[in-house]
Amino acid sequence: MVDFALPHLNQWIVWGYALLLLWAAISDVTSFTIPNRITLALLLLYAAQWLTDPEPPELLMALVSAAIVLAVGAGLFAAGLMGGGDVKLLAVSTLWVGSHGVLVFLILTSVFGGLLGLLMLTPLGRRMPLPAGMSEGDFSRRTRRPMPYGAAIALGALIAGPALFVV
Repeated sequence: MVDFALPHLNQWIVWGYALLLLWAAISDVTSFTIPNRITLALLLLYAAQWLTDPEPPELLMALVSAAIVLAVGAGLFAAGLMGGGDVKLLAVSTLWVGSHGVLVFLILTSVFGGLLGLLMLTPLGRRMPLPAGMSEGDFSRRTRRPMPYGAAIALGALIAGPALFVV
């Protein structure tokens, strides 16, 4: 849309997207939280990417897809099945993959989430840090163990999202 003098600006924005997703995954794995500043930065970077892309993606359908994912995610959050940070990361990642890639993104995220769930059942999963304010005894009394689903979302978004390398 906008012709900036900086060559390859759009590619730098896409690398920023990838680094923010990596930060979200690491944050979720280590603290079971995804800071709002990450999802806000992803949202602002998406706007910059849309403005600087010589062939911008269809914005309306991307917004509709993200709104649907956000609404379903809000329901999952209300039911206690998904964290708020995960829902926000899922919605903003949907913007990045666009309406054309949302199905692939959600399938990939589900597959990686399933693999993460299996990993959580192994001794390696038991070595993960506990969420803030939770003790080991809390896990033994619960039937569900918290899972850093942001890692699965980030991996799905990295694969289904914009290409990191332009040849």
